[in-house]
Amino acid sequence: MRRIVALASETTRIGMGATLLPDHYERLSQNDRELLPDSYGLCVTACIAKTARTLQRARIAEHVDYVFESGDAGQGTTKLLLEQLFAKSTRREQYAFHSLRFEPKAKVPGLQLADIFAFETGRYVPFALGWDASPERKCFQELRNGNKHYAMIFDFEELTKLASSRRAALESKGNADQRGPAP
Repeated sequence: MRRIVALASETTRIGMGATLLPDHYERLSQNDRELLPDSYGLCVTACIAKTARTLQRARIAEHVDYVFESGDAGQGTTKLLLEQLFAKSTRREQYAFHSLRFEPKAKVPGLQLADIFAFETGRYVPFALGWDASPERKCFQELRNGNKHYAMIFDFEELTKLASSRRAALESKGNADQRGPAP
């Protein structure tokens, strides 16, 4: 475990993770699901947004090379949407975005660490939410304590708020479009 913690410290500055609670995305209405990215895209974009906010708050100006594991379901659509979003230089600056790539674990060893972290996080979520009284595994404690990281958990309530916010933004944009350009 010490080697894993050391590898994390050597290869990453901060770790970011996001997860959806089981079946909560599927409980959304069809209209709400259409307003949000798929579950994979939602987690990826949440990680990018949280990373940008974290860097801004820490007054770190360097841009980020985002690396995600290749082959995950939803990757293709998410990649296209992010490439469109970050085609604009203002968006790249806003999100401290330098590059986005999807790579196999064999090419980027930190992705194996991310898998371990994701697996352990999945075991930790029920504990953190009070659904499971089992103690946190020592290896996960070492991993969390040895590396700066952030985790986001999206439940049904949070997903509903995100969809509502997106709906309001689209309605506001639609009203502005109907009024036409400002004089």
